[in-house]
Amino acid sequence: MSQDKNARRVRREKARKQIKRQQRIVHFYYSASVPDAFSTQPQGAWRKQNALNCGRSGCHMCCNPRRVSKAVTLHEQRIEQALKQDLEALYQED
Repeated sequence: MSQDKNARRVRREKARKQIKRQQRIVHFYYSASVPDAFSTQPQGAWRKQNALNCGRSGCHMCCNPRRVSKAVTLHEQRIEQALKQDLEALYQED
């Protein structure tokens, strides 16, 4: 039972730290331009929210760049290049 309480305490403390961290980021970036915009939001809302994220899934600034621009990652480029080299080597042997 004490392990349950300890795990719960650690989880809650971790959530408090995350909330404080996100609030510090918000106040650092937005305190001069928008003084009270984020103080009305409940503290628990910062638990699973990034302070610099606007919250829109289709935003070009906040979402995954691969999803917006359909770009190929470096890892995928390496795999394609290796595949091409393997195919060229296979056809040269014939």
